[in-house]
Amino acid sequence: MERVPKWLRLRRQYPRNPVLIGAVVNFLINVGDFDGALAEAKELLDIAPGWYGAWNNAGWVVYRRDVEQGKVFFRRVIALAPDHYVGYFNLACAHAMCGELQESMASLEQMFADSVRLESLKHSTPNLASILDDPDLQELVTASEYKPAVDDLRGQLQAFSERHS
Repeated sequence: MERVPKWLRLRRQYPRNPVLIGAVVNFLINVGDFDGALAEAKELLDIAPGWYGAWNNAGWVVYRRDVEQGKVFFRRVIALAPDHYVGYFNLACAHAMCGELQESMASLEQMFADSVRLESLKHSTPNLASILDDPDLQELVTASEYKPAVDDLRGQLQAFSERHS
């Protein structure tokens, strides 16, 4: 909350800065103002249509209202940044929220199959395996038929963390 006045001041000063708009979008999502977040996300896409972060931020707004439409946005994130983990992870969450556990697992496996993607994840969280604790993935990680695969992914993440720390 302490950062908000500064973000808003900077947002007025630099109205076309996609990073500032993204920060405002995330803040509005966190406080539950989805109409405001959607308006900011639309502006973000107008300003930076080729930036994967714009599609990711907009995807999270859309995802909260329409998971199927969120998947469209997250696929666009993957198309724009195939070497970054975020599109694969968010798509996995969306599939899990729809009960599409096989598709969710496939997206996670794609994410984990590439060391460059894992490296991008490493810059987002110090404990790579904690990504599997996301509430949106709980149906997947607790499903008995996927437990061995999820445990294997946790092990891979731990090993990657140990090799690259």
